[in-house]
Amino acid sequence: MIQLMLFELKKQLKQKKFFLFLIMPFIFIVFMFFQNNGEQEQYLDDKMNQIENYLKEVDMQTAELQYENSEDGIKQFQTLKEIGRVLFAWKQAVREEQFPQSLTLEEDFLNLLVDYEDIAGPFIFSEQDRNVALEKNAILQQHNYRYLNEEHPVDPLLFTVQIGKWIFSLLGIVFTILLFGNLVMVEKEGKTLPLLFTQPIKKGYILIAKFLSTVVIVAITMFVTIGVAFLVCILFGDATFYWHYPMYTEALTKFTFVSPVLIIGRIILYFISLISFALSIALFVSCFTSSS
Repeated sequence: MIQLMLFELKKQLKQKKFFLFLIMPFIFIVFMFFQNNGEQEQYLDDKMNQIENYLKEVDMQTAELQYENSEDGIKQFQTLKEIGRVLFAWKQAVREEQFPQSLTLEEDFLNLLVDYEDIAGPFIFSEQDRNVALEKNAILQQHNYRYLNEEHPVDPLLFTVQIGKWIFSLLGIVFTILLFGNLVMVEKEGKTLPLLFTQPIKKGYILIAKFLSTVVIVAITMFVTIGVAFLVCILFGDATFYWHYPMYTEALTKFTFVSPVLIIGRIILYFISLISFALSIALFVSCFTSSS
């Protein structure tokens, strides 16, 4: 059985469609990386604009409370003035790319918001959004990380997550089935399948060998794709591996953070499972069609 699978594997590796199966992800990876790389400066500008918007909201609220004489009004006014001071310092730190300091200042800003909201109610963020931001900030400081451009990443792990969500998706399944789902039909038309069936090997073993060899090729392509994504980032982007970078996930009303390594593992597991199921169906249909 193993020898039969290795025979099928060698046969498929020699076909042109295997190289097409490798080249297409490579082209996509290079395209996506250089597109992402061109967005890095814009990310800092967007972050500063976000802080500037917070400053505007604080200034507007401060102006409304300027002549407030009640005890709560005075406390709100003083807290807002402190929030404004921290926001200004945070914006400067982001502009000068002082990332550890910017995380500390963001934490100060979020904690001051908690103090303000205890008096005046929700402001700028919803309670959940603020809690998400606080927890993410704590994880980043714990591991001495900085904020990354998650929409256009150039580090190995987050970039691989992005690539995986594109390539190892329904698009990848359809592409794989189009290339490898008609193996039985092609071999029957090429008169090689009847020749195999004359050998002292059970027909079921031959089909299982074709199925397993195709799954191995898919697995090889996945790991080559991940390796290429890593290599491109190491050579041309941010070579740091942020193993514990917190990536936000939400289920119903709860939220949590998971590492990019876990997300990559899930993507691989889901894709291999789905492609195995889809290939088994495709090979069955191919057998049925070819036998009619």
